[in-house]
Amino acid sequence: HVLASDELYRELGYTALSRGRHTNTLYLTTNPRDLDPDLDQHLPQGELETPEQLLEAALRRSHAQRLALDHQIPAPPSAWTLKELNAERSRLRVVLAGAPADLTAKLQALAISRQQVHDEATDVSERIAALPRRMAIPGRKPDPTRVQLTERKDRLRARLDGLDRNAVELQAAQHRRDSYLAAHTADAEQLDRLDRELTHRINTAIGRSALQPHIHALIGPRPSTSDPRALTWITAVQAIETYRHTHDITDTEQPLGAQPFGGQPLTQWYAINQTMSAVRLELGLELLPPADSGPERGLPGIELA
Repeated sequence: HVLASDELYRELGYTALSRGRHTNTLYLTTNPRDLDPDLDQHLPQGELETPEQLLEAALRRSHAQRLALDHQIPAPPSAWTLKELNAERSRLRVVLAGAPADLTAKLQALAISRQQVHDEATDVSERIAALPRRMAIPGRKPDPTRVQLTERKDRLRARLDGLDRNAVELQAAQHRRDSYLAAHTADAEQLDRLDRELTHRINTAIGRSALQPHIHALIGPRPSTSDPRALTWITAVQAIETYRHTHDITDTEQPLGAQPFGGQPLTQWYAINQTMSAVRLELGLELLPPADSGPERGLPGIELA
């Protein structure tokens, strides 16, 4: 239970409305016009906002601390260095990945199951209602058909109750996810801008690839348009430039950068080297000397002469 005040803001609202297991309750003050109708005689119409309007405005306010990067680089993403761009993209992805799991599919499946059980329970109830009425006589055994159907109806209702309880829990969890994402709308929008900027830079690099020496050193010159291998070459350029841009590589002597020390970066480095070895083979180029075996999986790499 939370009492909204003038100090409410987006992050506080998210915290307050995402902690309840089943429900979260937010209390608002009554509309001042309802408390004092005479206010309408002294203030022009529309002068006072409704509690709902005040709440909406409060939840649009954010008190989140800005990163030092935000203060140091007020310029648009197009002015950021590649290192800054990727660092901020990584940070934002971590932030957005902190959202609770999306339970939309489970809620949809649960709704379908509940409808099926509800329909079955309705059918059983109608069958019970259609049974002929028997006069209650002491010592007479109850109608076995009615007993069987009644027991079945009770089981179905118990299932419905269980499904409803499950739905309440899932809806509460989904609400926490929605609240989290709403509180980080600005982060999602910024990530989208940075992704588009990175894509633009990659596409620009691909457009210049035919003249880039690091591309020639790795997969040779671009085949003619009529050459069936031209598509393979273009696809390889896209892979190269995407890898270089997402790993902050600007070195033209080593198109795929120096070998990382370990972990996921090393695995990715071996993988792109393996891909380029296959491309060179398809393009009919001489294979470059293999590097050491890949981590754990023995992925072959290449070393540039």
